[in-house]
Amino acid sequence: MKKLNLLLLISLGAFGSTSTLAQNADHFYGGLGVGEATSKIDYNLMTSNLTGVGPSNVSSNQQDASYKIFGGYQFNPYYGIEVGYFNFGAFNFASNSINPARTLNGNVKIEGANLTIVGTLPITDRFSLQGRGGLIDARTTDRFSYTGPGSLSNSNPRVTQNNYSAGFGFSYKINQSITARGELERFRINDGLGNNANVNLAAISLVFPFGKNAEKPVNSVETVAPAPIAPVVIVEQKAPEQKPQLEIVKKEVVQDRLKISFSAEVLFAFDSAKITSLGKRKLDKFAQELQGIKYSNVSIEGNTDRIGTKRYNDKLSLQRAESVKKYLVSINAIEANKIQTIGLGSSKPQTDSNDCKGIKTSPAIIACLQPDRRVDLDASGSDPSKK
Repeated sequence: MKKLNLLLLISLGAFGSTSTLAQNADHFYGGLGVGEATSKIDYNLMTSNLTGVGPSNVSSNQQDASYKIFGGYQFNPYYGIEVGYFNFGAFNFASNSINPARTLNGNVKIEGANLTIVGTLPITDRFSLQGRGGLIDARTTDRFSYTGPGSLSNSNPRVTQNNYSAGFGFSYKINQSITARGELERFRINDGLGNNANVNLAAISLVFPFGKNAEKPVNSVETVAPAPIAPVVIVEQKAPEQKPQLEIVKKEVVQDRLKISFSAEVLFAFDSAKITSLGKRKLDKFAQELQGIKYSNVSIEGNTDRIGTKRYNDKLSLQRAESVKKYLVSINAIEANKIQTIGLGSSKPQTDSNDCKGIKTSPAIIACLQPDRRVDLDASGSDPSKK
């Protein structure tokens, strides 16, 4: 299938020339789908084309199990491109007439390749709606057996034709490694005799991202500072090998002001604004340091790395700041009206713009940019015991 091979080469070339755009959303993926195909082929028209006789009594099996194999590239959370192979199984029909007496049995098999643009509308962190449309290169193979006057000029016609497909569905992220899809698609095909027809496909697919694994913890620093109300002290040291997660990036105490930066990996799961049990323990410890100090204002700033769109990063950073505020209020660490939350996205990085070069979603780059993913807490107030 020369056209099929050309279609594959075009799509792979598009993948190779694309730059990354989204917060760990740009990635390759592969998948497998199974479902049921329903043909909308006019078998009376096929009978008429073959025998030259008008409408006949036709019985048909217009449904069969089908499958598809695909791979793609997700540019950002909103769209991607996909190439794949589909097989609709076989559709059978039988037609007969009395005058003149004749019977025609047919078998129609359809397979091909597709190049599709997939649009995604995120509804929640896990659930999204999808729309899809693109080009297909479909091959239809017919087999006929005939009894009656005359004979068929071609009992095994085959045609390959470019056409289109369109559909919609949903996706659900089971975990970081597997996403499930439910899809309804319509494919425009040729019945093998020159007539256009439709095949509808309802399928469930499993999608496996490549290069979108959870961020790996790396060895970094933990700050040790003196008790509150003291000169600025910043001490940094390399964490032991057996404790790779970053807890406090930096801690500063200046008179009546306490500033702490937490690594996002300690407070939150990957790509989430929900505080983990470990994160709650770290915030409990922070709340203990507030005791005895009358703080009048606490500023909470969420920060992300630069892998991604500004809109996505700003939203995630603000959601994380709001989650920290909600938790501190819930444990009575400080009053809600004294807390200000800010989502800075990637506008306040700790790394230099010349640092961390390479493929944006590679483990090495994700690890290199870890200092940028943090939550900064700045508490100011006074110590009544010093008055």
